Order: sequence, then C-alpha cells, then structure tokens
Amino acid sequence: MKKILYITILIIVLVSLNWFKSVFAADLNSLSDEQKQELLKKYQSTVTTDKTKTYQTADFGESKSERFGRTDTLTESNSSVVSGLHNNLQTLTDKNRLTDFSELKPFGMELFEHVNEQTDIPIDFTTSDDYILGPGDNLIIYLWGRVEKEFNLTIDREGKVFIPEVGKIYAWGLSMESFIQAARKKFETGFSDFELTASLGKIRSIRIYVAGEVSRPGAYTVSSLTSMLNALYLSGGPTERGSMRSIRLMRSGKAVSEIDLYKLLLNGDNSTDIQLQSGDVVFVPVAGPQVAIRGEIRRPALYELTGTETMNDLFTLAGNPTPNAHLERVSLERVSDFDEWKIVDINMKDGKKKSELSKLQAGDRVTVYSIFEAKQNVVSVFGQVKHAGYFEREDSTRVSDLISKAKLYP
Repeated sequence: MKKILYITILIIVLVSLNWFKSVFAADLNSLSDEQKQELLKKYQSTVTTDKTKTYQTADFGESKSERFGRTDTLTESNSSVVSGLHNNLQTLTDKNRLTDFSELKPFGMELFEHVNEQTDIPIDFTTSDDYILGPGDNLIIYLWGRVEKEFNLTIDREGKVFIPEVGKIYAWGLSMESFIQAARKKFETGFSDFELTASLGKIRSIRIYVAGEVSRPGAYTVSSLTSMLNALYLSGGPTERGSMRSIRLMRSGKAVSEIDLYKLLLNGDNSTDIQLQSGDVVFVPVAGPQVAIRGEIRRPALYELTGTETMNDLFTLAGNPTPNAHLERVSLERVSDFDEWKIVDINMKDGKKKSELSKLQAGDRVTVYSIFEAKQNVVSVFGQVKHAGYFEREDSTRVSDLISKAKLYP
C-alpha cells in the first residue's frame, strides 16, 4: 500500500513540475495585468487541488503524526512557490508600469517643497547703485581730503536728510548713485578739495502683498531689499493651480514686471526679478493651458504652455528622452474639437507626422514608451531557476533549451 502511495505522490509532483516549466518559460512581459492575475489564480487553484489529493491518498498506511507532518511540509513548499510566482508577476508589473497621469505634478513645484511659515529673508544683501532710497533708510556719508568727516543720517518721513553745516537733501526716490552726486554738490558749497562716498546702514522695512494662487496669500513686512522671488518664497510659492510662467508685479494698479519661473529653473535667468517697494503686490494667476508627459522622459510632469509650444519644445522642457526611449512610438492623447477623445501614435523620427501635430493643445497627454517594449527576439524565464531573466529566442529555440540555460533547481 505504501508503495502505491509513494508512486501516486511522485506522479503529482512531476505533473506540477511540468506545469511550472511551461509557466515560467512563458514571456510574462507579453501578458496584461489581468492575464497575470488570472494565471496566479489558476495556479493557486491547481496547488489546492493537488494538496487535497495528496492528503486524501496519504490517509492510508501512515500514522497520524507522519501524515500531518508530511502534509505540513507540502503546504509550506506550495506556499513558498505561490509566493515566488506572485512576487515575479508583481515585479514585472511594477517594472513596466507607467506613471499615471493623475500622479504627475506641475513642473517647478519642487522649488518650494521645503518652504515653511518660519522662512525668513536674509538681510545681508549687497545693495546695488540702483537701490531706491526711502523713509527709514540709514545713510552713512564719508568725507575725506582737506577735511575728514563722517555723518550718520536717517531719511525722515518727508524723504529728507539734514546734514550739519550743509543743510537738507531730498533723498526719497533717489538711487544711491544719484544721492551721492546730490550730496557732493551740496558739500561743494562749503568745502573744497575733498572726496565723498556714502553707504547704507540700517535698511528700512516695507509692507508688501502676495495674492492669487499661492500657498499663503497675505500681507508681509519685509526688508526693502526683498525681491519678487523672495516674496514668492515667503508665501510658499504657487499652488498646483497657480501659474509658474506669468507671475506679475503690480504697482499702483499697473503691471511693472513679470517672472517666468521656467527661465529660472531651466536657464538660471532671473533678470526680471526686481526689488519691491512698499505697497507692491505680487500676483500669481491661475495656470494657463497645460500638457502632461510621462514615460521615457527625464522630467515627467505637467507643463504650462505659453501658446506656441510644439512637441519638440515639450521634449526640451522635459529634459529630452532617455536613452531607452522608443521614439518611433510616442502616444498623444487629445480631445478633439468635437469633444471626442482620441489617441494618435507619432513617429518622432518621421518629420511629416511631427509637422501635422506640431502645435500642442491644452489637455494633451503624451507617453514616451520604452524601447524594451518593442523587443522581438526575447523570451523571459522566471521562477524556480538559478538564472532567471531574459534569453535570446531564435527560430530553432525550444522550451527545453531555455530550461537548460536557466537551470532548474533540483
């Protein structure tokens, strides 16, 4: 009886082993997620059936302790195999998974990721010659030559400073360079053969406002050296709804400057970042038209358009494709003028096809696929083998050849 029992168990094990060979020699990469899950369920069902048969067959000719001991061993082995198969399937699924469009963030948000409410603007800036003076600024005038003097002055609420032995100078609204010239002319009325220079001592505070789509809109008391970018940083930066490309400085109801953060992030260009004056408003409007790009691109994200960008421009903004990009298969998802959703496959190496879809539209979604998804002579072997992975497939390749290369565990 025991001999019949062992022969039966051996047959079941061999059948299961053959099933594994056929499963793991299959190209799991070619299966969809649903097919992989169905494959896993099918195997779990097979293992359960085999385990039940083994238990029933073992009910004869063995003691209870022997029977349960052997059944537990089989159960642990089967659980290990199921876990291994599940992990292999999950690994392949995760590896080939594209980032969902809903997970993409607007490009540039990382600039303000580590900003908090305690962020302060340093006041140890070097003032430039075009710094505009105002009430509260502290000025130090140095005079040397035939006479050596030093004057420590503060601009009053009327915008004037009083210099002993010389008189008053109107300083409000003057740049440092203009003030030095005005002070020199004033001193020439009472002194001769001298040199003069001036510098800022204590810098005044001003009241500015940050409004629109920012994390913390409101009024801020800041140093008079604060710029538009400093104010944005204090307010936590634009929200996900806010524009990164059209941030305006409003002064007396008029736009006097505009910042495109893309120029700063991509080229380091902050030429339009100017110093603020008391009462200025930094305004962040709602973002303009946006497109999304994912896949084999260096900076997957949502990108804001200015209205003239093409597919090539989008690739440049996104850091260009990775070496693994399959440029002959770029997918463009678009809503047509008739409110119909459509997908167009673009060969980026085909100049004619690119020109037909050169101008991007609001809501476009672009996917750059991997070259590895276009493999033609590859078979994957995973599971209870020593050398799991990808193998070359020739016309004469057999399953036994793959098993031989992958080397089954004994």
